[in-house]
Amino acid sequence: MILYGDNLDLELYIQGHRGGLHVYEVLRNLWIDLEQGYGECNGPQLYQIQRQIYSMTQGHLPLSSYFTNMKRLWDKMAELKPTPQCTCSGCTCGAWKAVKDLAAFTQLMQFLMGLNDVFEIVLHQLLVMEPVPSINKAYSII
Repeated sequence: MILYGDNLDLELYIQGHRGGLHVYEVLRNLWIDLEQGYGECNGPQLYQIQRQIYSMTQGHLPLSSYFTNMKRLWDKMAELKPTPQCTCSGCTCGAWKAVKDLAAFTQLMQFLMGLNDVFEIVLHQLLVMEPVPSINKAYSII
């Protein structure tokens, strides 16, 4: 690949890869080269989001604002690191449900850990429920 500063000389790139390649293949190879050279590493972003999630507390925020802030961080996390999808047909192995349940339980714990102490009684009631409630159900109970 031929780079001049931040600009790619596309014409030279295509000329150097014309050995029977179609335009689609040239563009695909160009995309792969760019992705490998300039692809973003999500590690620092994931770290910052995780740090924010684990350090967030309700504090002086109304419950609705605290919940909204947590949801926003969880959504950012999901964009950067999506939950793995099951590859078996119709998910007969149960792995997808287990991963999904674990992620939901983790979010519930993160939310509950940041609540103010005035919610401690409700918090304990939520933790002994069978099955453990979803984050949305827990929020509506609180």
